[in-house]
Amino acid sequence: MAKKNTMRKLSPGMFSPSRLKTLQSCKWQYELKYNRKIYPSHPIIEPHSELGSAMHYVAEHYKPTPDGNPNHKLAEHLTNKAKETFTLEKEQLPELDFMIENLVNNIWPSLEGKGEDRFTPSHVETEANIRGDAIFNDSQGPVKIPLNMKIDRLVNTEDGRTIIMDYKKGQMSVTRHMFQLLFYVTCYSQRTRQDVNNIEIWLIFPNEKKQPIQKVKGSDLIDEIPSFDEEMKELIDELWRQEENGGYTEQEATPSFLCNFCPFQATPLCPTSMVLHGAENPENAEREFIRTRYENRKKITETVDPKQELSDSGAW
Repeated sequence: MAKKNTMRKLSPGMFSPSRLKTLQSCKWQYELKYNRKIYPSHPIIEPHSELGSAMHYVAEHYKPTPDGNPNHKLAEHLTNKAKETFTLEKEQLPELDFMIENLVNNIWPSLEGKGEDRFTPSHVETEANIRGDAIFNDSQGPVKIPLNMKIDRLVNTEDGRTIIMDYKKGQMSVTRHMFQLLFYVTCYSQRTRQDVNNIEIWLIFPNEKKQPIQKVKGSDLIDEIPSFDEEMKELIDELWRQEENGGYTEQEATPSFLCNFCPFQATPLCPTSMVLHGAENPENAEREFIRTRYENRKKITETVDPKQELSDSGAW
């Protein structure tokens, strides 16, 4: 008799590093965004994010000349297009120009590395979407997690290495992105059956002048993987708990500096943030939100009534 498959699978939806970090930072934001699938009816323009998106747009579409030299004409065209597409503040324009110039003249020409880092690419893909299941353990055993990894630049080399390149808008820091590094290494290894020792992650910081590329090898992260596995176990246990309890409530909002990047900040959907940040952002009180769902494969969009979303709030 065949052995019964007892493997459990988390669902619904695909899990990414940003989704799991949201669960860690604020359960109420996680509830609204991922469980109830509520979004602003109009995109929220956040200057910091817009600058990062503009930089990623150029990085995704740029290619050097056929002989491998910097393609200044294409870079200029893409930069101008990015300035038209994204809402940038006046003081951000020189910063975008610097990042693109740094990428074109310094970073991209050196991406093939020097010395032991030198490689010949067999495959290069920008904005690669890696989807599939990875297996982690919770307190009751193995669990399949549906993954969604969006990789800025994925390079397979002729000598058998995989290099995951990730552009970062901000100051250089490897430790700040450790969860993402470990997520990429462990999950990509499982998804593709690639040896962790043959995977590298290159963090690229276009704002940095002297050392814009920070290279981390999978072998350097092996000692950190057990602690990452334990962190994943705690997250999976938490996901099972919220499923059993029917999700989270507004009482589980967690104020922090990350509120500055939350679409629900100072809106009626988050009474905690209304109290803390409402006076600073009075315009957010009128912000409208929508929910999109599907019935019989038909897309249905409905306006969200904050009063109906809140379960136990003294705001009403």
